[in-house]
Amino acid sequence: MLDEQARVDGVPALTELCCKAVAAQLLRLPCTLDHLPPRASKCILRHAIASGTLEEEQLSLFGLTELVLKGSKVTDKGLERVAATCGARLLALDLSQCVRLLSDAGVASLLGACPMLQAPCEVGVHTMHCTARAHARTCAFAHMRTCM
Repeated sequence: MLDEQARVDGVPALTELCCKAVAAQLLRLPCTLDHLPPRASKCILRHAIASGTLEEEQLSLFGLTELVLKGSKVTDKGLERVAATCGARLLALDLSQCVRLLSDAGVASLLGACPMLQAPCEVGVHTMHCTARAHARTCAFAHMRTCM
């Protein structure tokens, strides 16, 4: 699934093709993606999610300020990994359509480790795609954080 904007005259851009190839080989990478431009890291993440190959252990490769995990298989353990990797850098997070979030532990670890994270129910998470339970839990934690 290649981004339509990355096509020139119907032909995928080289950058887009490279991101897709790297996404398919994430398990074999010997290093993080910190030295890549954020746009390339986001592109690789998007392809890994779209292809269903993103594993939670690989989330530590993406130390971004904005993570779009929409529709991924991320669980609470994965959110804990995101909190440890991104920490104070994380500003926005999209967890829409992440149906494997089962408890409050992952969201709690995010809020504790990511002080710059915008209120998830206002900025990061597109609430119309969230399950009612996940949205209510995320908003409750965002409210708890503002009261701390």
